[in-house]
Amino acid sequence: MRARGSRLTDARATIEVQVERFLDHLSVERGLSAHTIAAYRRDLTRYVTFLLERAIRDAADVDDADVTAHVAAISSARHHDGKPYRATSVVRALSSIRAFHRFLLREGDIARDATAGVVRPKLPSRLPKPISVEDVTR
Repeated sequence: MRARGSRLTDARATIEVQVERFLDHLSVERGLSAHTIAAYRRDLTRYVTFLLERAIRDAADVDDADVTAHVAAISSARHHDGKPYRATSVVRALSSIRAFHRFLLREGDIARDATAGVVRPKLPSRLPKPISVEDVTR
């Protein structure tokens, strides 16, 4: 495993290159739609920014605590309009991050999946919609 913040000769961090390879895989090999790829890109761009702020430049250097801290950061963040992120958005972001790390594990870029021990946030239960009076009388 590399030391955190290891220097690269390339101007882009290794993790940015790893993300691009993953997005290419989703597009070319899995044939996902442009909208789905855009959602993965948004989630992973936020994740990479978080990791780079922590001086992590390679997914091989990410551990469970880093992923958990990112999920916590999203959970407490707010949109530009001041509204908090929904639990479904946080879960989707974690799903994107899990898929990314599992891809890198399959490709041999990392030795272990840093998301394996991360607990998925609970989604709030929705109450069933009530039956209308008309449906009851029928």
